[in-house]
Amino acid sequence: MRLFTAINFSGDTKNELFSAVERVRLLACGGSFTRRDNLHLTLAFIGETDRTDAVIQAMELVSAKPFVLSTGSAGCFKRDEGDLWWLGFEENSSLSALYLSVYGQLVRAGFSIDTRAYTPHLTLGRKVAFRGDFNRNEVGEVISPLKIKIDRISLMKSERIKGLLTYNEIYQKVLEET
Repeated sequence: MRLFTAINFSGDTKNELFSAVERVRLLACGGSFTRRDNLHLTLAFIGETDRTDAVIQAMELVSAKPFVLSTGSAGCFKRDEGDLWWLGFEENSSLSALYLSVYGQLVRAGFSIDTRAYTPHLTLGRKVAFRGDFNRNEVGEVISPLKIKIDRISLMKSERIKGLLTYNEIYQKVLEET
């Protein structure tokens, strides 16, 4: 199975976040845009593994309290095949601590997790192309600032179902006040 850990969002929050996807889609002349149901914030990408139980055990050892996360502005990662556009989040020490706890527990469980600096973002679209006269500043603030209560993390399975990339939650850990 292809697995990753993530923060999922409620239906109402996904609706609000999806408006950012739609704004970029309207400005673009091409690209592959994130489906509403796939909107999430990745914590750690695990990749192909049959060690689901070990991931769940590692997640159970994660120590973090619920917190509030605020959306930021849009940006992009430059790619030869087309840019990846994302919605960022304001710097948040609780999110950083959660990421470090998840990362540490997965590494202790024997998983090889990406060592690049964590850049929390919500992918809006991949291989996004804009017309030649497009001004990147037009994307700007793609969504009104949102404050999102984070009180759980999820283990997600990534698969193609009838040709569509689909993310399904297979386990959830509630973050608890200590």
